[in-house]
Amino acid sequence: CMGFCDCKTVNPSFLVYQDDTESMKRSLPTVPPPPPLPLADRVILVTGAGGGIGQAACRLFAARGAKVVCADISEEAANATAKLAREDGAAEAVCADVSSEAGCQQMVVAAVAKFGRLDCALNAAGIEGDRARLHETSIENFDKVMDANLRGTFLSMKAELEQMLRQPAPAG
Repeated sequence: CMGFCDCKTVNPSFLVYQDDTESMKRSLPTVPPPPPLPLADRVILVTGAGGGIGQAACRLFAARGAKVVCADISEEAANATAKLAREDGAAEAVCADVSSEAGCQQMVVAAVAKFGRLDCALNAAGIEGDRARLHETSIENFDKVMDANLRGTFLSMKAELEQMLRQPAPAG
C-alpha cells in the first residue's frame, strides 16, 4: 500500500506532516513562466468557442496576433465570440457540429477559405449532458456526451491534422 487507503500497511515515505509543508514549499525551485508564444499571423481554430475556455482562448490568441477561427455548435455564440476577438485582432465565426465528420471538415475548410491555412487548433468543445446518477443516466445521454466530448475531439483533430500536413510549415 502507498498510504492512500484505510489499511494498516502504510509506507511512511508517503506521509507529509503539517509542519513539513512549509519547508517543502521553501525548498522547491522557482521557475519563471515561459515567454508568450509567438502567434503573429498564425491561424488557430478553436472549437467550443462560444463560452468558457474556448472563448477565453479566442480572445487571448487574437490579442497575441493570431488569426482566429471561432467554431461553435451555436452560430449565435460563435458570432459573439468572434466579435469580442475582433476587438484585438482577426477572427471569423464558424458554426460547426464537432460530433459530425462533415461538420469538422466544414470548419477546417472555412478556416482555410478565410485565412489561407491552418497552423494550430485548440479543441475545447464539450458538453456536460443531463445530470443524473450513473445508474439513472440514459444511454442516449451517455452517447450524446461521448459524441461531443470524445468523438468530437477525435474528428476535429483528424480534420485539422489532415489540413496541416497538406500545407507547408508556417514561416518563422
